[in-house]
Amino acid sequence: MSVFDKLKNKMPTRDEGRKLAAMGDLPSPHRKLIRMMLREADAMKYDAICEAVDAMPVADRMSREDLDASLETLTQDGWLIRRGEGAGISYEANLGFKPPSTLSKALWSTLGSKIQQSKSLRDAGDES
Repeated sequence: MSVFDKLKNKMPTRDEGRKLAAMGDLPSPHRKLIRMMLREADAMKYDAICEAVDAMPVADRMSREDLDASLETLTQDGWLIRRGEGAGISYEANLGFKPPSTLSKALWSTLGSKIQQSKSLRDAGDES
């Protein structure tokens, strides 16, 4: 075993986040919170989350106790990342992303050329 293998084994594993497909396994209130968080580009402050929950239809609305419990559970389960403390606390969705495509760039370039040729032929046929 090399030095690098030993170091790799000692390093903590990187949390890759949760997969979007696994959201279906969450209880409905948790799923709604995650979807709400995904609509935001940045982390949401706790106050903004409370306002958004208050703006939900009555049937979907949660009490503060249920909201706090849901945020805590989703954070512990790795669905949310909590940042800050006190009044400045914010939450952000923790979704893993697919790795980049391993298809060669030449394939995409060739595909783009074929599409362009097809459009040119179609446009030439429309002119006649």
